[in-house]
Amino acid sequence: MSQIALNVGTGHHADHVYQDIIYLKVISASRLALLGIMPLMVNVKVRKKFFPGIRFLACPTNCANCTSASVCISCQNGYLMSEQSCVTTCPAKTYNVLGVCTGCSDHCTTCVDEAKCIACETGWNLLNYICTSQCPTGFYKENGACQGCPIGCTNCDDAKNCGACNNGYVFYEKTCPFKCPDGTYNVNGFCEGNGDLFTAREFF
Repeated sequence: MSQIALNVGTGHHADHVYQDIIYLKVISASRLALLGIMPLMVNVKVRKKFFPGIRFLACPTNCANCTSASVCISCQNGYLMSEQSCVTTCPAKTYNVLGVCTGCSDHCTTCVDEAKCIACETGWNLLNYICTSQCPTGFYKENGACQGCPIGCTNCDDAKNCGACNNGYVFYEKTCPFKCPDGTYNVNGFCEGNGDLFTAREFF
């Protein structure tokens, strides 16, 4: 009688790697031939061969699949992938794209997507959903964003104080009206006069 060993797969148990091996004991064919029957397999057994030197390590918290104890490649349901770890919300300067936290545009701290920033780093100003170091002409800085100057202003310090006016407007007390108010007159785009209104009664 002889024995044949067949490897039918590997697995793990209690953190150890093992192989399933089937051992088959076969009655000699020559002996069976004398009895006029075909060879027959008997005493089929399955045993596990353990490899105690190899161990499975747990993946990071909330990770579904990983390549090491610190590198996750997919997350459990309800979690987002962020730099090879799993989180409940994407951290600052990133946004969710199909379960993966992706970087916002340059100098952006909070964004809806790569093209729509809603908050910038300190020292940068939000303008049309992007971050800029300087506000362009016609805008002023306020609370980390570039705000438009009042109508008619070429440039301004804030929402009430214009520095210069666009063509078609006149400069009057740091504002840019369409025309000079009563009591003043236009001199090369500037309203001159003290603004006092005189009536005929004042001359008598």
